[in-house]
Amino acid sequence: MIGLCCWAQDSAPSQSGLSATWQTGVGFWNGRFWKTLDDSQKRIFLFGYANGSHFAVFKTTTTFPEYKRFHETLWPTILTYDETKAALDRFYETPENGPVSISDALQVTAARAKGTAEDVVQKFILELRAAASK
Repeated sequence: MIGLCCWAQDSAPSQSGLSATWQTGVGFWNGRFWKTLDDSQKRIFLFGYANGSHFAVFKTTTTFPEYKRFHETLWPTILTYDETKAALDRFYETPENGPVSISDALQVTAARAKGTAEDVVQKFILELRAAASK
């Protein structure tokens, strides 16, 4: 995870101009950044994110049911990495989703993968867009 963070920081130009739009207001990588990555870089990002989110959930939950519930909210556990990458690519094809953080887009992907009703997912996406515009 540390290596991924260093790679991401080193490969991003200074925060001016276009690259300044690659992160949310609180510093999370967003869809604009995602779209600059090639397929290999996207896989590396997803491997690092999955490992980091797994570690964070493991360290902050006390029971397996609690762990499972949080993990399944943050990561689409039934999808492969390539399917997850494809889902994020589709999510960010919509220009209005560009400012939404990758971590939030992964929650949308996880919700869809679990079979959450699309009207509920769309409401969540609207909330994410509104939050990203602040």
